[in-house]
Amino acid sequence: MLLLPFRLVRWLLGSAGAWLFALGSTAGLIWLLREYNPDPTAVNSLVSVSTGGEMIYPIGLAYSGKFGFLLGAAEATTLVMAIVLSFFRANAPRRVGLTILLAWSVLCTASLLMLAASNPFQAGVQAGVCMLFCAATALRTTHAWSRRPRLRRCRRIRRDQPALATAAAAT
Repeated sequence: MLLLPFRLVRWLLGSAGAWLFALGSTAGLIWLLREYNPDPTAVNSLVSVSTGGEMIYPIGLAYSGKFGFLLGAAEATTLVMAIVLSFFRANAPRRVGLTILLAWSVLCTASLLMLAASNPFQAGVQAGVCMLFCAATALRTTHAWSRRPRLRRCRRIRRDQPALATAAAAT
């Protein structure tokens, strides 16, 4: 049996899962916006469930008409900005980005759980996978919340160390 170091397991479960969810959901949302239908009766959604001949769409993740297109574009822009902000070294913008990504994963999970309650056969697996991605995003958020920026340590050459001063002058 192969034992992996804890840091690698934490990265695989947290960061990789969170990034996979963030980038995948953003790409899916942008693809959905490309398929824009201006008809107000047409609903664009990545996930839907049929129950007794009636289609049920997730809350906040189904778009119809011009307002739906604007809502989807605002969500996609917010997600891209949150992904960029989560890379910042300063704590305040990174925390804003992490909070937005966590809120997005909670929205997706809650919407899919609502669909799974209507029809567990169709949306149950999707809700379970989304719950795992939400947990990975929460794990990444807790680990990156108060991460201090890593600064390079420069080795100062003191004048009382002639060997180091000579080696530094030669390079």
